[in-house]
Amino acid sequence: MDVSCYDFHVVIDTSLRKNLTDEIKKFKGKSTEQSGWMEQNLPKILKPDLTEENYYTAIQRADVLSKIKDEEYKNDVRDGYKGLLKTGNYKQYIEFYKELLDKLNLYQPSLKIASLPKYSFFLQFKFTLKKPFYSHDDEDFYIIDNPVTKEHVFKIPMMRSSSWKGNLRSTILKINNITLENCDSRLVKELFGCTDEKGNVHRKGRLIFYPTYFDSIGLEVINPHNRKTKTGTKPILYEVVPKGSSGVFTLLYIPFDLIGRDANKSTDIIADCRKVSIAIKEMMTTYGFGAKTSSGYGVVETKIENGTIKINGIDVPKPEFSTFDELERIVEEL
Repeated sequence: MDVSCYDFHVVIDTSLRKNLTDEIKKFKGKSTEQSGWMEQNLPKILKPDLTEENYYTAIQRADVLSKIKDEEYKNDVRDGYKGLLKTGNYKQYIEFYKELLDKLNLYQPSLKIASLPKYSFFLQFKFTLKKPFYSHDDEDFYIIDNPVTKEHVFKIPMMRSSSWKGNLRSTILKINNITLENCDSRLVKELFGCTDEKGNVHRKGRLIFYPTYFDSIGLEVINPHNRKTKTGTKPILYEVVPKGSSGVFTLLYIPFDLIGRDANKSTDIIADCRKVSIAIKEMMTTYGFGAKTSSGYGVVETKIENGTIKINGIDVPKPEFSTFDELERIVEEL
């Protein structure tokens, strides 16, 4: 029988739907026990023959109930997904693809600073989350309504480079009390570039940001309370990167606008380096990054790993650091 790829997936999804609904119908207990029962029993349906490579596919298959009018089972399937995360299998999946990203020089990028224009600098460190990280993904169909941002191909949680740029820019404005438009502030214009109201780029910034990939995923529940009754109304489930998870922050600064100029601009470059390092510390430990920062999300521990700073054309006697304060001292001594 000639079966198309589309027909093949329809057969799989229909089969999974039946298996899930049959398992859900086995529950005969009290309503207060239903959520816990689903967490314990549905994962065995969602992960048959599960391997590192197909974990995300299994989650997408589970979402089929949300797409084909099984509204009564939505919460049950979500509880099953919660149980699936608690087993730790997602971390196994992430580790598998982290190794691949590392081979592609994407997880912890490295480069030869000497091959870049003079006074370019490279900054990198591994951080650990003190509070959960959340940034809403643009996935159209997913098992919960608030998925965390994931890399498009490998589907592991990430912080986009554009998000790093926006968060660091916001921090620079705050700590330097800058109220001017981006094209009117020299510091903002040089570091981040300048766009008009229509989004047209007038000038490219010197800073280049890299995405960050995280090593874990979890769930948080936010339960808004009724002001009169002081009780929860409808719990909201968020997919997050939990506290204790780690990622690598990487930043590159290239003063491309100084190429070919004879004047010694090292003083200005060092000043930029100091402002950037201070802003990174404040963003990471005080203001946070990602979404829901006003609720304390997206801040990291002060102790970091594998910190290094390299500057082409300027000797850095001690380029390694393990705290943000050490990074500040290194830059101050340049």
